[in-house]
Amino acid sequence: MAQSPLLSKMRTEIRRQQYSYFTERAYIKWVVQFVKYHNMQHPSELDEEDVLRFLIYLEENKEYSLPIQKQALCALLFLYDRILNKPLKTLSRPQVFES
Repeated sequence: MAQSPLLSKMRTEIRRQQYSYFTERAYIKWVVQFVKYHNMQHPSELDEEDVLRFLIYLEENKEYSLPIQKQALCALLFLYDRILNKPLKTLSRPQVFES
């Protein structure tokens, strides 16, 4: 199965940054889930509100724990910051998951 140029670029950057293999797998998985959630729309066409909507979906519909939600956020922050050069300013703050 052919890999998308986006995922290929992401893998290359993750490896260049010397992240662990497990982090690479997790980040790729979260990006794929994010794209599927948004009906296969390319992440460059989505914005911070779309990321937030995905995170809320993970919490409310999937009932993922806070550490899992944070991992998803880190993957998407990496994608937008390092791959798409479109940083998510509001979601980058540490208070995102504070109630």
